[in-house]
Amino acid sequence: MFRVYSPIPTAWDYIGPDVSGYVRILTKDGTWLGGYAGARKFVSAYPESREIFLDRAFSLDANGEFGDEVTDTAGMWINCAEILAIQLFKSPSEAALLDSGSPAETGDTQAVQGEN
Repeated sequence: MFRVYSPIPTAWDYIGPDVSGYVRILTKDGTWLGGYAGARKFVSAYPESREIFLDRAFSLDANGEFGDEVTDTAGMWINCAEILAIQLFKSPSEAALLDSGSPAETGDTQAVQGEN
């Protein structure tokens, strides 16, 4: 097996610039946060601490299902020091497919997981 060296320091730095679409985040205390990463999103990079800014905030229920968009906000900033997992979706319906145990037909779902 061949291994390719990458100068990118972490998986966070690798995927961060490409984050787009709907983001679902599970915190260490079991709370779900979520929003949309669009043109105004920002993901920090090494050597700075892990943070993400999402253009739009959404309410998520206790099971992590997307609800309505939170109105009257300018976005959502998240300090990622207290998260367990980040999941990326093209649409909220992909998250629902994953939650139901059905495989996503598009294969576009990505997940970045791990403790900080």
